[in-house]
Amino acid sequence: MTKRPLILAGAALLCLFGFTVGAVQAQDPTKEELEKAFQDAIALFKRSESTPLSNDRLKLLSSSEAKFRLVDKHVPGNAHVRRHLVLIKNARKDIQRIPLMKRQLETIRLEKLNVEEISLADVLEYIGNQTKKLSSGRIEPNFLFRPANSEMSDRLVTLNLRKVPVSFLLESIGKSAGVKFTYDKFAIIVTSTRIVPSDNGS
Repeated sequence: MTKRPLILAGAALLCLFGFTVGAVQAQDPTKEELEKAFQDAIALFKRSESTPLSNDRLKLLSSSEAKFRLVDKHVPGNAHVRRHLVLIKNARKDIQRIPLMKRQLETIRLEKLNVEEISLADVLEYIGNQTKKLSSGRIEPNFLFRPANSEMSDRLVTLNLRKVPVSFLLESIGKSAGVKFTYDKFAIIVTSTRIVPSDNGS
């Protein structure tokens, strides 16, 4: 009667010991596995270069970096690996230079925007309200026309887009209305890209 608990306890200790030994004796990656990790890291980095959304780019860069560091750990000093680690670091810095408001607007997608000959001011007001609603009040873009008394606010916009980030919506609106959006610290400045003839016709 007393042997059974001892046997069970011994079995449990052996399982624990076996697990520990297995963890300690984990084998290093094979040459083939390291080569695959290197190729995957290259592919992820290239994908990040063609990915327009900042958050998606950051995720790809992080995945690429993890694989490059795995290779660097087991094959230290590889020039290609070190070069790409520097490129990843620089790419992150470039993303951080993108204005915060623009990066925030990349994370908000409107289900649809279907407008036909609606004034630019009304379209931007709608986008601002929807952005505030979808972000639970965290993001509230403030659009300012420069100059303030220009005719830009009355320009008509016709668009039909679905499930597009707000930042991309603004780019499409800009092309439709002939305006440019510049991200300031506290506002999004709207300026004209159309050449307005002077009063003397020159």
